[in-house]
Amino acid sequence: MFEPKVIEKQDFVPVVPEDGLQAAHVGMLVYLGKHKQLPRYAKDQQGNIEMNDDGSKKIIYPKEGEKGLVQKIGVYADLLSQTHDYGEEIGVRNIREPMHQSSYGISDGVNYTTIAPRDAQKNYIKGRPWTLAPASLWANIAAVTKTEQGQLVKDVIFAADYNNPNLNNVGVLLGRPFMVNVEVKSVEKDGKTYHNVRLKNPVPLMKGMQPSPSLIAPVSISFKDNDLLEKKEELGGACKFDLIRKADLHKIVLAEDYPGSKMQKAVQEKLTEDEVVSKAKELYAKKMAGDKELQEILSSMGVEQKETPVPPQMQPSSNTGFDPGDMDDQDLPF
Repeated sequence: MFEPKVIEKQDFVPVVPEDGLQAAHVGMLVYLGKHKQLPRYAKDQQGNIEMNDDGSKKIIYPKEGEKGLVQKIGVYADLLSQTHDYGEEIGVRNIREPMHQSSYGISDGVNYTTIAPRDAQKNYIKGRPWTLAPASLWANIAAVTKTEQGQLVKDVIFAADYNNPNLNNVGVLLGRPFMVNVEVKSVEKDGKTYHNVRLKNPVPLMKGMQPSPSLIAPVSISFKDNDLLEKKEELGGACKFDLIRKADLHKIVLAEDYPGSKMQKAVQEKLTEDEVVSKAKELYAKKMAGDKELQEILSSMGVEQKETPVPPQMQPSSNTGFDPGDMDDQDLPF
């Protein structure tokens, strides 16, 4: 039986790809867990803060309990025409870039949330299931990719039918090619060069284009996976856990559904969990303190900066892990 080698998680050294429009596909989806939502300003489509009648800024307050949680997913695109040698443990792979944002060493991930069906007058439509938001990254990619049968992915995962087995199933996006604009901006500071890589504006493949195949199979990683530490040939001899980046791991260990999950067991087996959690909480505190809008909101609520919400201490429990049985089928990410 394969015994996964214990590999210390190193700080990820970014690889700078060539910029420009190029072929890619969603190569990895990493479930980052359920996280408490924080109060935020209400904003219009242009990003302007909405105002109350009394001239104060409108604040959206999170709901209590389970309704106040949001699922986060890390989304990675593999650039199909560019490869890089990531070293002995990983080898030559397609360059993999996140399509989500990260800051302070913690992945923000992409919200996996559904919205109520409404008509043109914004009236609720009874009898129809909730679907992923039409302005989400999920919708943008689904609109420009096709299944192996040639059907647009959006017509599969957004088909609002309770009998649709793939309703809101973002896993359908894995491995479906599209074109994306890779934007690379370099900044010199204190004698060092910093590179900001962004993947923007996914569009369909050019007509007749056959992109190069990926060097490893696309993969989804979830808290409920039984094979997190299982070495796989289709992953180039790696196990799923070793594909998780450090910024993702910092987000994962702070999730509400992390304690008691199979992901926690994998972290405990491969790493020193206390050190990972301690670092994640330290980074989280810095991230919250650096969020000027959040601090302004908390100040208006009479909350001092030192009281900024932080993830609770972990209390491992066998029944708090991510259990698909606790969710409606249409709410399962993949």
